[in-house]
Amino acid sequence: MNKPGADGDVEFVVAADGTEKYRSGTVRAGEQPRQLDLDVTGVNVLRLDVGKVDADNWWDRADWADAKVSCS
Repeated sequence: MNKPGADGDVEFVVAADGTEKYRSGTVRAGEQPRQLDLDVTGVNVLRLDVGKVDADNWWDRADWADAKVSCS
């Protein structure tokens, strides 16, 4: 999370062609970034979502940092 608020927490989700491929679980303010490497060969629609973890989303902020999609 980038420039987090005092109590921010979110969940990162990646879906490929409508199928969930990754769910981070709760990521809290101040945690180190997580590295993710997914094979998206043949995927037509790649969706990156961020969701709230609890009812209070006042401090929630999220940043996919240097997200990249590479073709080889």
